[in-house]
Amino acid sequence: MHAVQLGRVSPQLTALDATLLIVLPEPMARAQKIAKLIRAQFPVLADPDRGVFRSFGLGRKLLFIQQSGTAVVDRDGRLAYARRATSPRSALDMTELMGALQRLIGARQEIPT
Repeated sequence: MHAVQLGRVSPQLTALDATLLIVLPEPMARAQKIAKLIRAQFPVLADPDRGVFRSFGLGRKLLFIQQSGTAVVDRDGRLAYARRATSPRSALDMTELMGALQRLIGARQEIPT
């Protein structure tokens, strides 16, 4: 589960001024069980009607396989990075994700305040 991998790099994400949260297409009780199982030190949200999942372009494939993904949303609510996959193993590319965060931070630093 890539939530565990992301949890391991949570300090690095915090250093990049990023907030990690996980959205599960599950009822609240199931999301709470998963959060406990993975010892989440970050918010784990429930999306039982899959509305959030659909808004990120995620759905079911072959009628029963739930897609997974990784996304970065900037401070203005714009999707800055998205990776969608039918196989959970390919839903996270840590190098790609960290690069997207670095680019986002670089863009923010170039904007005069």
